[in-house]
Amino acid sequence: MKTLIVGGGYDGIKACLEEEGEVYLVERLPSIGGFSSKLHLIDGKKSSEILSSYLDEIKNKENIHPITNTIVEKIDKNDKGFSVHLKTSPIRVDPDKCDGCGECLKICPVRPPNRFNEWLINKNAISPYNGSFYIEKETPFCQNACPVNLDIRGYVGLTADGRFKEAYELIRSKVPFPGVLGRVCPHPCEDGCKRGLIDDPISIVEIKRFVTDCVYNDGKEIKPEVIPSTKGKKIAIIGSGPAGLSAAHDLKKFGYDVAIFEKLPAIGGMMAVGIPKYRLPREILEKEVQYIKDIGVEIIEEEIDKKRFNEIRNEYNALFIAVGSHGSRKLGVEGEEMEGVVHGVDFLRDINLGREVKIGEKVVVVGGGNVAIDAARCAIRLGSDVTIVYRRSRKEMPANDEEVIDAEEEGVKFIFLANPTEIIGSKSVEKIECIKMELGAPDESGRRRPVPIKESEFIIDVDTVIPAIGQSSKLDFLSDDIKAERGRIKVDDRGETSAKGIFAGGDVVTGPKIVIDAIAGGKKATLSIEEYLDGEKGEDFRVESIDDTEIERAKLSKHYFALKEIEKEEMIKPPKIEVKERIKNFDEVNPGYDEKMAIKESNRCLSCRKCIGCGICAEVCPRDAIEYDQKEKRSEIEVDKIIVAPEMEEKIPSQYMYSNVVTLTEFERILDESGPYGGMILRPYDGDIPGKIAFIQMDDNPLTFKYILQESIDTKEKDIDSFIFSNVDVKKNKKVKVIRAKDVEIEEIDESKNLLVKYGKKEEEFDMVVLTEGFYQPKYFSDISAKAK
Repeated sequence: MKTLIVGGGYDGIKACLEEEGEVYLVERLPSIGGFSSKLHLIDGKKSSEILSSYLDEIKNKENIHPITNTIVEKIDKNDKGFSVHLKTSPIRVDPDKCDGCGECLKICPVRPPNRFNEWLINKNAISPYNGSFYIEKETPFCQNACPVNLDIRGYVGLTADGRFKEAYELIRSKVPFPGVLGRVCPHPCEDGCKRGLIDDPISIVEIKRFVTDCVYNDGKEIKPEVIPSTKGKKIAIIGSGPAGLSAAHDLKKFGYDVAIFEKLPAIGGMMAVGIPKYRLPREILEKEVQYIKDIGVEIIEEEIDKKRFNEIRNEYNALFIAVGSHGSRKLGVEGEEMEGVVHGVDFLRDINLGREVKIGEKVVVVGGGNVAIDAARCAIRLGSDVTIVYRRSRKEMPANDEEVIDAEEEGVKFIFLANPTEIIGSKSVEKIECIKMELGAPDESGRRRPVPIKESEFIIDVDTVIPAIGQSSKLDFLSDDIKAERGRIKVDDRGETSAKGIFAGGDVVTGPKIVIDAIAGGKKATLSIEEYLDGEKGEDFRVESIDDTEIERAKLSKHYFALKEIEKEEMIKPPKIEVKERIKNFDEVNPGYDEKMAIKESNRCLSCRKCIGCGICAEVCPRDAIEYDQKEKRSEIEVDKIIVAPEMEEKIPSQYMYSNVVTLTEFERILDESGPYGGMILRPYDGDIPGKIAFIQMDDNPLTFKYILQESIDTKEKDIDSFIFSNVDVKKNKKVKVIRAKDVEIEEIDESKNLLVKYGKKEEEFDMVVLTEGFYQPKYFSDISAKAK
């Protein structure tokens, strides 16, 4: 009997010691122990002593195989049990050679946050995690935030070194559109940039654009050779947008014959017909499309109907539908079919295809997304007076903020909190009636729902109305066995539709999103199609890697003291053509960085979460245990059964950001002798010993109360007053005061950084607060549990 145990915490360790036969214990972290190893006590005993005895027992059992720093990527069910696919991240230290002497710690110059000690202090890049040494060189936050996981730190670093061609090639190895993304991507990566906690994030999008332009303008790009078709299988793709082209690019690289079917005379989907030329010059897109043609992808201009669709699915081994969202949602008001109403998607398509476009002197655009902003800025360039009517406030606008600012500069006027009720005219549009709105409760998008204000109607004189309130996909070509709902194709977690061998991705599945999301959809389809055509059996299953960016960013902004040592240096803003010149034509508005600006901006990068590769630790290691060049590796094991032993993680409380508020887990580390302060209770803000601590439980879980009660008792034994605020119905405790309170609020006192705790009609001042909203089980474990039955 072979058993896989997922989760190397307390429960996982006990389970593996109870199992007979071969046991594989898989743990995501560099050492087994999990959440339990962060507790200072387990059942009244020191956790370090309990876990140490368990680890010694594991070492002495030849049938137990711990596999650390590893996640389960995929599980295939078969007749005998399970095939489990693992991904192991490198720890770069050989555990069989390392004896924990600590010589490397004395000399390592890099000090990232100590995650084992809950970020309360810093550590060396090489350090022990619960006793096991490893080198921290993890995926940086910007890369975690990128939908296609681009090596942003890598190409920004190359740019800083003046190695522009290498930076371009690093981007190009992952995405086929570096020039497009350098211009139109709203850069979610910058939301993850740690530099933004100090001043401004790195202008990642401008750096990408610079290195691409540098290569293109100097003619340094190498024309690719045709990739031979080695698989002997054909794949059809319907739609040549970012999802379709991205999938075609990657599938061709895998050795398949790939043909794209596109009904429009321009290749690129919304990149070609939805984004104005002043944002994306056509020569950039055409150059990057040509690259895909050059490697051997065939592009066929043909509109597909139901008959042709069924022919294609029979002619090809697999089919990927990536038709995008080229349809427009209607306003649903009287007069919408009148002459002078042109929908935003159609308006932009006609402009981009060079068709004759007629609009009036006064234009109203309805909507607040990127299509609305693009339509408004195009109308300005055609000489019209333009007003955008949007039903929410400026804060709720989904459009890119930079584009909204540009629109305002160019003369677009905005009427917020208003919505059309009727389009008025005899033969063509003459007026539009709108009603004022106010914001109510949040809707499913998380934004506050706009509510009409009675008897607040007003009239705007207008010649042309351009609705841009949403998009849908045109799916009338699909066969009846492919399920779709509200203009979107339904797919499983692998991107496969209800019809075997037919996949879908991009906007046709998700609804309108940004280019990089569509590219990610194409890449996901590529992997699933390859799995399908390679003939893998059983129910395939892919587990997403753990993404704790929000938790880490919260802890970074509060505890990462190294940020305070960095001198402020604001982002270099890219230049722009003067407004009076740019509104005369459709020439590109932003000429981009020059070399000096690109290098200077790249040098703002903090190169976070990274060992710098200096090699000093390897030089001083007496046992030659450093293996800096270790690579990520994948493996597969066959097991008869799977046991999931979930490890819990603590939620980040809403009032966590106050200086002397800590979570329950952070306080566990503070209490521990191996913790950040050697077992002393100190306030994180100033290192003072608190005289009075409040322990506040925000959930109703008795287990959370058990932890918080033990912590408060331990605090009391250190001669610090402790009080518990909890809604759990418990018996009175003789050692600490328990106050039954449901709605507890905290306010920080500016000068002292003490906390004012308000409960009921009372309030009380404390030096420090331990606040918890309870624990949750990461989706990683629940996903595996669902497939391991």
